[in-house]
Amino acid sequence: MLRSLVGSEMCIRDRCCGPGDLFGLEASGQGGLTPRRHGTAIALEDVDVAGLDRSTVLRVFRSQVMEETEAMCSRFRKLTTGHLRGFFDGWEFTQEVDGVRIYRKDSKQGLEDTQGVAIFKGVGCIDKPHHEVAAYLFGFENRVDWDPMFMGGTEIERLDGSTSIRHDRFYTPSPVHLNRDFVLLVSIRHDDELGEHTAVWSSVNSLKVPSQDGYVRGECSNSGFLVKRNPDRPGDSSQVTFVNTVDLKGLYPGWLADRVSKEQASFIRNIRKAMTRVITQPRMKTLLLDKGMYATIRTRCHDQQLDLWCFNHCNLNEVMNLYRTRRTNKNIIPVEGDYLFSNLGNKMLLVAEDSYSEHNTFTNSNHKYRPYTESDAEEVHMGCCDSLHEQLMTDGLCPPWIPLPWPLFCDVTSQGIQYTCRRSSAAAGEVIKLKALMNVVVVVSSCGLNTDDESADASMIDLSSSLKHYK
Repeated sequence: MLRSLVGSEMCIRDRCCGPGDLFGLEASGQGGLTPRRHGTAIALEDVDVAGLDRSTVLRVFRSQVMEETEAMCSRFRKLTTGHLRGFFDGWEFTQEVDGVRIYRKDSKQGLEDTQGVAIFKGVGCIDKPHHEVAAYLFGFENRVDWDPMFMGGTEIERLDGSTSIRHDRFYTPSPVHLNRDFVLLVSIRHDDELGEHTAVWSSVNSLKVPSQDGYVRGECSNSGFLVKRNPDRPGDSSQVTFVNTVDLKGLYPGWLADRVSKEQASFIRNIRKAMTRVITQPRMKTLLLDKGMYATIRTRCHDQQLDLWCFNHCNLNEVMNLYRTRRTNKNIIPVEGDYLFSNLGNKMLLVAEDSYSEHNTFTNSNHKYRPYTESDAEEVHMGCCDSLHEQLMTDGLCPPWIPLPWPLFCDVTSQGIQYTCRRSSAAAGEVIKLKALMNVVVVVSSCGLNTDDESADASMIDLSSSLKHYK
Protein backbone atom coordinates (compact mmCIF):
# COMPACT_ATOMS: atom_id res chain seq x y z
CA MET A 1 0.00 0.00 0.00
CA LEU A 2 1.35 3.41 -0.97
CA ARG A 3 1.73 5.81 1.96
CA SER A 4 2.80 8.86 -0.06
CA LEU A 5 4.81 9.97 -3.04
CA VAL A 6 8.43 10.95 -2.90
CA GLY A 7 9.16 14.65 -2.55
CA SER A 8 6.15 16.73 -3.50
CA GLU A 9 3.98 13.65 -4.11
CA MET A 10 3.87 14.50 -7.81
CA CYS A 11 5.10 12.71 -10.91
CA ILE A 12 5.16 13.60 -14.57
CA ARG A 13 2.59 11.87 -16.77
CA ASP A 14 3.78 9.51 -19.51
CA ARG A 15 7.36 9.57 -18.28
CA CYS A 16 8.95 6.15 -18.71
CA CYS A 17 11.55 5.53 -16.04
CA GLY A 18 12.90 2.39 -14.43
CA PRO A 19 14.03 2.08 -10.83
CA GLY A 20 17.59 2.73 -11.93
CA ASP A 21 16.56 6.09 -13.41
CA LEU A 22 15.33 7.35 -10.05
CA PHE A 23 17.45 5.57 -7.47
CA GLY A 24 20.61 4.58 -9.31
CA LEU A 25 21.64 1.29 -10.89
CA GLU A 26 21.88 -0.52 -7.55
CA ALA A 27 18.08 -0.23 -7.22
CA SER A 28 17.30 -1.78 -10.59
CA GLY A 29 15.40 -4.68 -9.08
CA GLN A 30 18.24 -7.19 -8.95
CA GLY A 31 17.67 -10.06 -6.55
CA GLY A 32 13.88 -9.91 -6.83
CA LEU A 33 13.52 -6.48 -5.16
CA THR A 34 11.38 -4.71 -7.76
CA PRO A 35 9.91 -1.45 -6.49
CA ARG A 36 6.10 -1.46 -6.20
CA ARG A 37 4.28 1.11 -8.35
CA HIS A 38 0.89 2.65 -8.77
CA GLY A 39 1.01 4.34 -12.20
CA THR A 40 4.26 6.28 -12.05
CA ALA A 41 4.15 6.89 -8.31
CA ILE A 42 7.07 5.73 -6.18
CA ALA A 43 6.24 4.45 -2.69
CA LEU A 44 8.27 5.35 0.38
CA GLU A 45 8.92 1.62 0.84
CA ASP A 46 11.06 1.87 -2.33
CA VAL A 47 13.22 4.48 -0.64
CA ASP A 48 13.98 2.04 2.17
CA VAL A 49 14.81 -0.70 -0.35
CA ALA A 50 17.17 1.61 -2.19
CA GLY A 51 18.88 2.63 1.04
CA LEU A 52 18.43 6.34 0.35
CA ASP A 53 17.17 9.05 2.66
CA ARG A 54 14.25 11.27 1.73
CA SER A 55 16.37 14.39 1.14
CA THR A 56 18.40 12.55 -1.52
CA VAL A 57 15.28 11.33 -3.29
CA LEU A 58 13.78 14.83 -3.09
CA ARG A 59 16.88 16.30 -4.71
CA VAL A 60 16.77 13.74 -7.54
CA PHE A 61 13.03 14.27 -7.91
CA ARG A 62 13.34 18.05 -8.24
CA SER A 63 16.11 17.58 -10.77
CA GLN A 64 13.79 15.43 -12.86
CA VAL A 65 10.99 17.98 -12.52
CA MET A 66 13.28 20.74 -13.77
CA GLU A 67 14.41 18.50 -16.63
CA GLU A 68 10.79 17.87 -17.63
CA THR A 69 10.01 21.59 -17.31
CA GLU A 70 12.81 22.45 -19.74
CA ALA A 71 11.56 19.82 -22.19
CA MET A 72 7.98 21.10 -21.86
CA CYS A 73 9.04 24.70 -22.55
CA SER A 74 11.10 23.57 -25.55
CA ARG A 75 8.12 21.69 -27.03
CA PHE A 76 5.91 24.72 -26.41
CA ARG A 77 8.36 27.02 -28.21
CA LYS A 78 8.23 24.76 -31.26
CA LEU A 79 4.43 24.90 -31.24
CA THR A 80 4.30 28.71 -31.00
CA THR A 81 6.35 29.20 -34.16
CA GLY A 82 5.28 26.13 -36.14
CA HIS A 83 2.57 27.98 -38.09
CA LEU A 84 5.29 30.10 -39.72
CA ARG A 85 6.41 26.94 -41.50
CA GLY A 86 2.79 26.38 -42.55
CA PHE A 87 2.01 23.18 -44.42
CA PHE A 88 5.48 21.73 -43.83
CA ASP A 89 4.89 21.69 -40.05
CA GLY A 90 1.30 20.49 -40.26
CA TRP A 91 -0.41 23.74 -39.24
CA GLU A 92 -3.60 24.76 -41.00
CA PHE A 93 -5.10 28.27 -40.84
CA THR A 94 -8.82 27.92 -40.05
CA GLN A 95 -10.23 31.44 -39.54
CA GLU A 96 -9.67 34.95 -38.23
CA VAL A 97 -11.95 36.29 -35.46
CA ASP A 98 -11.68 39.96 -34.42
CA GLY A 99 -8.05 40.10 -35.47
CA VAL A 100 -7.13 36.75 -33.84
CA ARG A 101 -5.82 34.16 -36.32
CA ILE A 102 -6.77 30.56 -35.41
CA TYR A 103 -4.60 27.59 -36.44
CA ARG A 104 -5.10 23.85 -36.07
CA LYS A 105 -2.68 20.95 -36.19
CA ASP A 106 -4.06 17.44 -36.63
CA SER A 107 -3.20 14.90 -33.95
CA LYS A 108 -1.41 12.59 -36.37
CA GLN A 109 1.09 15.40 -36.95
CA GLY A 110 1.45 16.35 -33.29
CA LEU A 111 4.34 15.86 -30.91
CA GLU A 112 4.89 12.47 -29.31
CA ASP A 113 2.91 13.31 -26.16
CA THR A 114 0.00 14.91 -28.06
CA GLN A 115 -0.94 11.97 -30.28
CA GLY A 116 -4.71 11.65 -30.60
CA VAL A 117 -5.40 15.27 -29.60
CA ALA A 118 -5.84 18.19 -32.02
CA ILE A 119 -3.76 21.27 -31.22
CA PHE A 120 -5.30 24.74 -31.57
CA LYS A 121 -3.49 28.05 -31.49
CA GLY A 122 -4.58 31.68 -31.52
CA VAL A 123 -2.32 34.59 -32.49
CA GLY A 124 -3.35 38.22 -32.00
CA CYS A 125 -2.28 41.63 -30.75
CA ILE A 126 -3.23 43.60 -27.64
CA ASP A 127 -2.64 47.35 -27.42
CA LYS A 128 -0.80 47.21 -24.10
CA PRO A 129 2.94 46.96 -23.27
CA HIS A 130 4.27 43.40 -23.12
CA HIS A 131 5.09 43.45 -19.39
CA GLU A 132 1.58 44.69 -18.56
CA VAL A 133 -0.07 41.98 -20.66
CA ALA A 134 2.15 39.28 -19.13
CA ALA A 135 1.41 40.44 -15.58
CA TYR A 136 -2.33 40.28 -16.27
CA LEU A 137 -2.33 36.91 -18.05
CA PHE A 138 0.01 35.16 -15.62
CA GLY A 139 -2.16 36.24 -12.68
CA PHE A 140 -4.37 33.18 -13.02
CA GLU A 141 -7.07 34.70 -10.80
CA ASN A 142 -7.80 37.06 -13.73
CA ARG A 143 -8.85 34.17 -15.98
CA VAL A 144 -12.48 34.48 -14.82
CA ASP A 145 -12.49 37.85 -16.59
CA TRP A 146 -11.81 36.44 -20.07
CA ASP A 147 -12.55 32.68 -20.02
CA PRO A 148 -16.27 31.91 -19.48
CA MET A 149 -15.48 28.23 -18.86
CA PHE A 150 -12.97 28.83 -16.04
CA MET A 151 -14.58 28.05 -12.68
CA GLY A 152 -11.56 28.72 -10.47
CA GLY A 153 -8.23 27.31 -9.40
CA THR A 154 -5.65 27.11 -6.63
CA GLU A 155 -1.90 26.79 -6.35
CA ILE A 156 -1.16 23.44 -4.72
CA GLU A 157 2.59 23.75 -4.35
CA ARG A 158 5.37 26.21 -5.18
CA LEU A 159 8.42 24.27 -6.44
CA ASP A 160 10.61 27.33 -7.03
CA GLY A 161 10.27 30.97 -8.03
CA SER A 162 8.97 30.16 -11.51
CA THR A 163 7.49 26.65 -11.22
CA SER A 164 4.36 25.52 -9.40
CA ILE A 165 1.60 22.92 -9.30
CA ARG A 166 -1.98 24.15 -9.88
CA HIS A 167 -5.45 22.62 -9.71
CA ASP A 168 -7.89 24.31 -12.11
CA ARG A 169 -11.59 23.60 -12.74
CA PHE A 170 -13.53 24.23 -15.96
CA TYR A 171 -17.20 24.26 -16.88
CA THR A 172 -18.27 21.83 -19.59
CA PRO A 173 -20.66 23.45 -22.10
CA SER A 174 -22.84 20.34 -22.34
CA PRO A 175 -25.78 19.37 -20.10
CA VAL A 176 -24.94 15.66 -20.32
CA HIS A 177 -21.23 15.81 -19.42
CA LEU A 178 -19.46 16.43 -16.13
CA ASN A 179 -17.19 19.43 -15.64
CA ARG A 180 -13.43 18.93 -16.05
CA ASP A 181 -10.49 19.59 -13.75
CA PHE A 182 -6.75 19.57 -14.36
CA VAL A 183 -3.64 19.23 -12.19
CA LEU A 184 -0.91 21.18 -13.95
CA LEU A 185 2.83 21.73 -13.77
CA VAL A 186 3.18 25.46 -14.58
CA SER A 187 6.37 27.25 -15.59
CA ILE A 188 6.45 31.08 -15.88
CA ARG A 189 9.47 32.85 -17.35
CA HIS A 190 10.30 36.47 -18.16
CA ASP A 191 12.95 37.96 -20.43
CA ASP A 192 12.55 41.73 -20.20
CA GLU A 193 15.58 42.35 -22.38
CA LEU A 194 14.02 40.45 -25.29
CA GLY A 195 10.54 41.54 -24.31
CA GLU A 196 9.28 37.94 -24.14
CA HIS A 197 7.28 36.17 -21.45
CA THR A 198 5.98 32.58 -21.32
CA ALA A 199 3.55 30.65 -19.15
CA VAL A 200 3.53 26.95 -20.04
CA TRP A 201 1.66 24.07 -18.44
CA SER A 202 1.20 20.31 -18.75
CA SER A 203 -0.76 17.77 -16.72
CA VAL A 204 0.82 15.85 -13.84
CA ASN A 205 -0.33 13.33 -11.25
CA SER A 206 -0.58 14.35 -7.61
CA LEU A 207 -1.83 12.53 -4.53
CA LYS A 208 -2.49 15.95 -3.05
CA VAL A 209 -5.36 16.38 -5.52
CA PRO A 210 -7.36 13.14 -5.71
CA SER A 211 -10.28 12.74 -8.10
CA GLN A 212 -13.07 15.22 -7.37
CA ASP A 213 -16.78 14.38 -7.22
CA GLY A 214 -18.62 15.89 -10.16
CA TYR A 215 -15.44 16.27 -12.28
CA VAL A 216 -13.59 14.23 -14.88
CA ARG A 217 -9.81 14.65 -14.72
CA GLY A 218 -8.64 15.92 -18.10
CA GLU A 219 -5.13 16.10 -19.52
CA CYS A 220 -3.30 19.05 -21.03
CA SER A 221 0.15 19.17 -22.60
CA ASN A 222 2.55 21.88 -23.78
CA SER A 223 -0.10 24.60 -23.58
CA GLY A 224 0.15 28.22 -22.53
CA PHE A 225 0.93 31.79 -23.53
CA LEU A 226 3.79 33.49 -25.31
CA VAL A 227 3.72 37.29 -24.89
CA LYS A 228 6.24 39.42 -26.77
CA ARG A 229 6.70 42.89 -28.18
CA ASN A 230 4.66 43.66 -31.27
CA PRO A 231 7.41 44.30 -33.86
CA ASP A 232 5.26 46.98 -35.54
CA ARG A 233 4.64 48.88 -32.28
CA PRO A 234 7.15 47.60 -29.71
CA GLY A 235 6.51 50.33 -27.15
CA ASP A 236 2.77 50.05 -26.62
CA SER A 237 1.54 46.81 -28.22
CA SER A 238 2.07 43.08 -27.64
CA GLN A 239 1.73 39.97 -29.75
CA VAL A 240 0.07 37.12 -27.85
CA THR A 241 0.13 33.44 -28.84
CA PHE A 242 -2.15 30.99 -27.01
CA VAL A 243 -1.53 27.26 -27.57
CA ASN A 244 -4.23 24.87 -26.37
CA THR A 245 -3.69 21.08 -26.38
CA VAL A 246 -6.38 19.43 -24.25
CA ASP A 247 -7.73 15.90 -23.93
CA LEU A 248 -11.06 16.17 -22.09
CA LYS A 249 -11.15 12.41 -21.39
CA GLY A 250 -14.35 10.60 -20.47
CA LEU A 251 -17.05 10.17 -23.12
CA TYR A 252 -16.69 13.66 -24.51
CA PRO A 253 -17.18 13.50 -28.32
CA GLY A 254 -14.17 14.51 -30.37
CA TRP A 255 -16.03 17.03 -32.53
CA LEU A 256 -17.29 18.88 -29.44
CA ALA A 257 -13.85 18.82 -27.79
CA ASP A 258 -12.36 20.39 -30.94
CA ARG A 259 -15.07 23.03 -30.95
CA VAL A 260 -14.31 23.95 -27.32
CA SER A 261 -10.53 24.10 -27.92
CA LYS A 262 -10.99 26.21 -31.03
CA GLU A 263 -13.22 28.64 -29.14
CA GLN A 264 -10.66 28.93 -26.35
CA ALA A 265 -7.91 29.70 -28.87
CA SER A 266 -9.91 32.80 -29.88
CA PHE A 267 -10.08 34.11 -26.29
CA ILE A 268 -7.27 36.58 -27.02
CA ARG A 269 -10.09 38.89 -28.13
CA ASN A 270 -11.68 38.48 -24.66
CA ILE A 271 -8.33 39.30 -23.04
CA ARG A 272 -7.99 42.41 -25.18
CA LYS A 273 -11.38 43.64 -24.02
CA ALA A 274 -10.88 42.61 -20.39
CA MET A 275 -7.68 44.63 -20.07
CA THR A 276 -9.50 47.84 -20.99
CA ARG A 277 -12.56 47.18 -18.83
CA VAL A 278 -11.28 48.74 -15.58
CA ILE A 279 -10.35 52.43 -15.41
CA THR A 280 -8.38 53.56 -12.35
CA GLN A 281 -8.67 57.13 -11.10
CA PRO A 282 -7.82 58.86 -7.82
CA ARG A 283 -9.75 57.15 -5.00
CA MET A 284 -12.01 55.28 -7.42
CA LYS A 285 -12.28 52.57 -10.05
CA THR A 286 -14.71 52.39 -12.95
CA LEU A 287 -15.77 49.06 -14.47
CA LEU A 288 -17.50 48.57 -17.84
CA LEU A 289 -19.82 45.55 -17.82
CA ASP A 290 -21.72 43.99 -20.69
CA LYS A 291 -25.13 42.50 -19.98
CA GLY A 292 -24.78 39.15 -18.22
CA MET A 293 -21.33 39.83 -16.76
CA TYR A 294 -20.48 40.02 -13.06
CA ALA A 295 -18.72 42.59 -10.89
CA THR A 296 -16.97 41.54 -7.69
CA ILE A 297 -16.20 43.97 -4.86
CA ARG A 298 -14.00 42.66 -2.05
CA THR A 299 -12.91 44.51 1.11
CA ARG A 300 -9.15 44.69 1.58
CA CYS A 301 -9.04 45.97 5.11
CA HIS A 302 -11.20 46.18 8.22
CA ASP A 303 -13.83 48.97 8.23
CA GLN A 304 -13.18 49.83 4.57
CA GLN A 305 -15.55 52.60 3.43
CA LEU A 306 -16.77 52.07 -0.15
CA ASP A 307 -19.52 53.74 -2.20
CA LEU A 308 -21.10 52.31 -5.37
CA TRP A 309 -22.90 53.95 -8.30
CA CYS A 310 -24.20 52.34 -11.48
CA PHE A 311 -25.04 54.04 -14.81
CA ASN A 312 -26.61 52.80 -18.02
CA HIS A 313 -23.64 52.58 -20.40
CA CYS A 314 -25.74 53.82 -23.33
CA ASN A 315 -27.61 56.52 -21.41
CA LEU A 316 -25.95 58.25 -18.46
CA ASN A 317 -29.30 59.84 -17.61
CA GLU A 318 -30.36 56.43 -16.29
CA VAL A 319 -28.68 55.71 -12.97
CA MET A 320 -29.16 53.31 -10.05
CA ASN A 321 -31.56 54.81 -7.52
CA LEU A 322 -31.66 53.42 -3.98
CA TYR A 323 -34.89 55.27 -3.14
CA ARG A 324 -36.77 53.28 -5.81
CA THR A 325 -34.79 50.10 -4.97
CA ARG A 326 -35.72 50.24 -1.28
CA ARG A 327 -39.40 50.95 -1.93
CA THR A 328 -39.54 48.03 -4.38
CA ASN A 329 -37.56 45.50 -2.30
CA LYS A 330 -38.99 46.79 1.00
CA ASN A 331 -35.53 46.53 2.55
CA ILE A 332 -32.97 49.14 3.61
CA ILE A 333 -29.98 47.14 2.37
CA PRO A 334 -30.17 44.96 -0.77
CA VAL A 335 -29.44 41.31 0.02
CA GLU A 336 -28.62 38.27 -2.08
CA GLY A 337 -31.32 37.78 -4.72
CA ASP A 338 -32.48 41.43 -4.71
CA TYR A 339 -32.53 43.67 -7.79
CA LEU A 340 -31.12 47.19 -7.94
CA PHE A 341 -33.40 49.52 -9.91
CA SER A 342 -32.70 52.65 -11.94
CA ASN A 343 -34.46 56.00 -11.67
CA LEU A 344 -36.52 54.88 -14.69
CA GLY A 345 -37.67 51.73 -12.88
CA ASN A 346 -35.53 49.26 -14.87
CA LYS A 347 -33.57 46.42 -13.30
CA MET A 348 -29.88 47.27 -13.56
CA LEU A 349 -28.09 44.82 -11.24
CA LEU A 350 -28.81 41.61 -9.38
CA VAL A 351 -27.09 40.80 -6.08
CA ALA A 352 -25.79 37.32 -7.00
CA GLU A 353 -23.69 36.75 -3.87
CA ASP A 354 -23.14 38.61 -0.61
CA SER A 355 -20.90 37.27 2.15
CA TYR A 356 -22.28 40.04 4.40
CA SER A 357 -25.87 38.99 3.73
CA GLU A 358 -26.53 37.61 7.22
CA HIS A 359 -25.58 40.93 8.80
CA ASN A 360 -27.68 42.85 6.25
CA THR A 361 -30.69 40.60 6.80
CA PHE A 362 -30.44 41.26 10.54
CA THR A 363 -30.30 45.02 9.86
CA ASN A 364 -33.36 44.85 7.58
CA SER A 365 -35.35 42.87 10.15
CA ASN A 366 -34.61 45.37 12.92
CA HIS A 367 -35.22 48.63 11.02
CA LYS A 368 -38.14 49.64 8.83
CA TYR A 369 -37.26 50.67 5.31
CA ARG A 370 -39.92 53.38 4.87
CA PRO A 371 -38.86 55.81 7.64
CA TYR A 372 -35.18 55.18 6.78
CA THR A 373 -35.84 55.97 3.12
CA GLU A 374 -37.60 59.21 4.04
CA SER A 375 -34.86 60.23 6.49
CA ASP A 376 -31.65 62.14 5.76
CA ALA A 377 -29.43 59.36 7.15
CA GLU A 378 -27.31 59.12 4.00
CA GLU A 379 -26.96 62.84 3.29
CA VAL A 380 -23.45 62.54 4.75
CA HIS A 381 -22.47 60.96 1.40
CA MET A 382 -23.53 63.98 -0.66
CA GLY A 383 -19.90 65.11 -0.83
CA CYS A 384 -19.04 61.79 -2.50
CA CYS A 385 -21.55 62.59 -5.26
CA ASP A 386 -19.92 65.99 -5.83
CA SER A 387 -16.48 64.38 -6.06
CA LEU A 388 -17.72 61.82 -8.61
CA HIS A 389 -19.37 64.56 -10.67
CA GLU A 390 -16.13 66.53 -10.79
CA GLN A 391 -14.16 63.43 -11.82
CA LEU A 392 -16.62 62.55 -14.60
CA MET A 393 -16.47 66.11 -15.94
CA THR A 394 -12.66 65.80 -16.05
CA ASP A 395 -13.16 62.70 -18.22
CA GLY A 396 -15.48 64.58 -20.57
CA LEU A 397 -18.71 63.11 -19.14
CA CYS A 398 -21.45 65.20 -17.61
CA PRO A 399 -24.45 63.26 -16.31
CA PRO A 400 -27.17 65.72 -15.28
CA TRP A 401 -27.79 64.06 -11.95
CA ILE A 402 -25.80 61.83 -9.59
CA PRO A 403 -27.91 60.31 -6.80
CA LEU A 404 -26.64 59.17 -3.43
CA PRO A 405 -24.48 56.03 -3.66
CA TRP A 406 -25.01 52.61 -2.12
CA PRO A 407 -22.70 52.70 0.94
CA LEU A 408 -21.39 49.13 0.82
CA PHE A 409 -21.22 47.05 4.00
CA CYS A 410 -22.73 49.94 6.01
CA ASP A 411 -24.38 49.70 9.44
CA VAL A 412 -27.69 51.31 10.44
CA THR A 413 -28.73 52.53 13.88
CA SER A 414 -31.84 54.35 15.05
CA GLN A 415 -33.10 56.29 18.04
CA GLY A 416 -36.82 56.71 17.77
CA ILE A 417 -37.39 58.19 14.31
CA GLN A 418 -33.80 59.36 13.98
CA TYR A 419 -31.77 57.06 11.68
CA THR A 420 -28.01 57.04 11.16
CA CYS A 421 -25.94 55.41 8.42
CA ARG A 422 -22.80 54.37 10.24
CA ARG A 423 -19.40 53.47 8.81
CA SER A 424 -18.74 49.86 7.87
CA SER A 425 -17.58 47.34 10.45
CA ALA A 426 -16.98 44.62 7.85
CA ALA A 427 -13.81 42.56 8.08
CA ALA A 428 -11.31 42.22 5.26
CA GLY A 429 -12.34 39.68 2.63
CA GLU A 430 -16.09 40.35 2.55
CA VAL A 431 -17.46 39.94 -0.99
CA ILE A 432 -20.38 41.23 -3.03
CA LYS A 433 -21.02 39.89 -6.57
CA LEU A 434 -23.39 41.82 -8.85
CA LYS A 435 -24.79 40.62 -12.18
CA ALA A 436 -25.33 43.25 -14.89
CA LEU A 437 -28.84 43.11 -16.37
CA MET A 438 -27.95 45.68 -19.04
CA ASN A 439 -24.73 47.25 -20.32
CA VAL A 440 -23.64 49.33 -17.34
CA VAL A 441 -20.84 51.42 -15.89
CA VAL A 442 -20.10 50.54 -12.25
CA VAL A 443 -18.18 53.07 -10.17
CA VAL A 444 -16.71 52.12 -6.78
CA SER A 445 -15.12 54.90 -4.76
CA SER A 446 -13.48 55.25 -1.39
CA CYS A 447 -15.98 57.13 0.73
CA GLY A 448 -15.23 60.82 1.23
CA LEU A 449 -15.63 60.29 4.96
CA ASN A 450 -12.41 58.26 4.90
CA THR A 451 -9.58 60.67 5.67
CA ASP A 452 -6.83 58.03 5.64
CA ASP A 453 -5.11 58.57 2.29
CA GLU A 454 -3.46 55.14 2.32
CA SER A 455 -6.66 53.10 2.77
CA ALA A 456 -8.59 55.48 0.46
CA ASP A 457 -6.18 55.04 -2.44
CA ALA A 458 -7.52 53.40 -5.59
CA SER A 459 -5.03 50.55 -5.16
CA MET A 460 -7.03 49.49 -2.09
CA ILE A 461 -10.25 49.12 -4.10
CA ASP A 462 -10.61 45.45 -5.09
CA LEU A 463 -12.98 45.62 -8.08
CA SER A 464 -12.96 42.93 -10.76
CA SER A 465 -15.23 41.40 -13.37
CA SER A 466 -16.02 37.90 -14.63
CA LEU A 467 -17.89 36.53 -17.60
CA LYS A 468 -19.67 33.87 -15.53
CA HIS A 469 -20.39 33.12 -11.88
CA TYR A 470 -19.94 29.64 -10.43
CA LYS A 471 -20.76 28.89 -6.81
